[in-house]
Amino acid sequence: MKITNRLHQIWIFIFLVASGFTLQAQEKFTISNHKILIEGTSNIHDWEMDVEKVNGFIEMKTENDEITISNMSLTIPVKSMKSGKGKMDSNTYEALKEKKNPNITFSFLETTKVEKTGNSTYKIDIKGKLTIAGNTQSVVIPIVIDTQKTNLTASYNLNMTDFGVDPPTAVFGTIKTGDAVSLNFNLNYTK
Repeated sequence: MKITNRLHQIWIFIFLVASGFTLQAQEKFTISNHKILIEGTSNIHDWEMDVEKVNGFIEMKTENDEITISNMSLTIPVKSMKSGKGKMDSNTYEALKEKKNPNITFSFLETTKVEKTGNSTYKIDIKGKLTIAGNTQSVVIPIVIDTQKTNLTASYNLNMTDFGVDPPTAVFGTIKTGDAVSLNFNLNYTK
């Protein structure tokens, strides 16, 4: 009886120690620096907007040349998107229904593909929920993570109408924005 009880205690101890190592290996990183560029077209000229503010984190671990992502979140305040042209900015905020939906968000669901592409680089397809103007779509975004440079890059194309956004217009409708938009991310992360 004492031996069985002792074995039980040993197994519990091994389980707790192993769980502790697993939890320690998973690390949470905060987005510390960023360059996000939104690009689109119109019937007059191409346009772009810089994102001045972003909040986010990524939880991941790297072990034995493998990477595992367990969570990721990104929030972009709509009013942090700037083109350098006040009227274009206000038209964009109105089209994105900023008063009711002040943020664009991405929340992680799962990784669908992981490929090691270099000594410290990984190409990963991230599935998540992207919410724009109050409309949420499930998307898969290809990202590249460089664990040595603590850097994440991504480029993703979408149509505004897929999220219930009417492409902005100006000058009584004579200037019309194209439906397709390209989102380009360059994010640095730290512990």
